[in-house]
Amino acid sequence: METKKQNSPTAKKKKNVKEKKKGKIKNEPEWEPIKMAELWKLTNLKGGQTTNLKENSSEKELIMQNADLDSGLETISQIENQNGAEKIYLKDRTDTSSMSRYGSDFDPSSLSENEVSEDDSENFKCYPITDTFKVSTIFESPLSLGYYRHISTGYRVHFTIKLSLKTALFKQHNETINIWSHFLGVLYFLYLLVATPFFDYYKKGSLGGKLVLLQYPACAIFCLGSSTAFHTLKCVSGKMRSNLLKCDLVGIIVMIFGATVGPIYYGWREKPSWRIYLLGIYMAYSLVMGFCLIFVKAVTQRHKVRVSLLILFAFIGFLLITVAAFLLSTENFHYFMRSMGMYIIVGSGTFVYLLKIPEKFSTTNKYDIYGASHQWWHLFVFAGALWTHYYNVYYVQKYPSA
Repeated sequence: METKKQNSPTAKKKKNVKEKKKGKIKNEPEWEPIKMAELWKLTNLKGGQTTNLKENSSEKELIMQNADLDSGLETISQIENQNGAEKIYLKDRTDTSSMSRYGSDFDPSSLSENEVSEDDSENFKCYPITDTFKVSTIFESPLSLGYYRHISTGYRVHFTIKLSLKTALFKQHNETINIWSHFLGVLYFLYLLVATPFFDYYKKGSLGGKLVLLQYPACAIFCLGSSTAFHTLKCVSGKMRSNLLKCDLVGIIVMIFGATVGPIYYGWREKPSWRIYLLGIYMAYSLVMGFCLIFVKAVTQRHKVRVSLLILFAFIGFLLITVAAFLLSTENFHYFMRSMGMYIIVGSGTFVYLLKIPEKFSTTNKYDIYGASHQWWHLFVFAGALWTHYYNVYYVQKYPSA
């Protein structure tokens, strides 16, 4: 009996803790798992594969360390059987090709240790670089390249940069519309940035009005351009995807800031010193947010935290416009209502994106290539950007000396 107790998992853990304190065990990973959804819910493959996954995984509990599979992309390193439930533990926030190696009969209990280094070396062994266009299913793609919930097909895996650029616009994959929507946006706002100084309303405007008109197309170009680059080149490697994702997030911050400049500038026009002060504070806040999205791991590695911070950032700008509308004048209230258009448009797109409409409610792969929520979100963002620019134009014409 004593021998069995000594060999039990609990006894071994206690022994390891004691030895670790004495310095005999070094660099032992600390397990801090948090509960996640079942695997079949995360991948949500369509048709027969959904059924197989559900049957194999419904009794099993997947546990991940501080992870969100949309962005965390952890390394599967250990499986333990605890109280009859298979549990997956993950450590060291690095890239992984985990479940992509397994077909529709995937069973978490069949996994073995599968660590992948941060430089994608193991991923490249399993999924070599290719210079031939081919789309893959989610099971044929390493998680380090990211994936969309409820989207099963259309993934590009370890394309060369040249192949990614050549096939981004004119081949069918699940990023085609995402790339086109923001690439066209870049071209249009580039035209506005170049052409605006030649328009009469620009020439008649004040220096502040001119800056408002030019800064927003520049911000939109940065945001839409970084988004286009991210969706074009994310298939190259996990490291490329991670770096471009940070650029994409900073681009969102830049565009939200740019969209708020005009409403604050004209909404607080009766108090010029206030608007300069408020814009300075909001710019400083933008820099802090950008720093967090790039360097703070608690933010960069959690999808929900990133989304929450971006929504909070947009809400602060909305609050500054609202205060101007209700405290300063009736005319400002009308300006506020027009400015609300951008928040309504982009907010509606964000709502569609977060709820994964319509692919979440489809039982087929109908929306894998065309019509997915992320694609609709891109279109809503572009529409909101157009709304913002043309109301900046409207107000620089109405208040040329503001």
